[in-house]
Amino acid sequence: MPFEPTKTSNHSNGVSTLGQGADESYNQSQMQDVLNKLDELIKALRW
Repeated sequence: MPFEPTKTSNHSNGVSTLGQGADESYNQSQMQDVLNKLDELIKALRW
């Protein structure tokens, strides 16, 4: 089946945005939030 860019997956609709800006120090808490959100997105897309 050829790729059709007009079709998107609804699997990621339940994944909310981080809702925070980048901190210039990139503290450990922010980095963990990014990793957790990435894991959540990967799991949603594999569903």
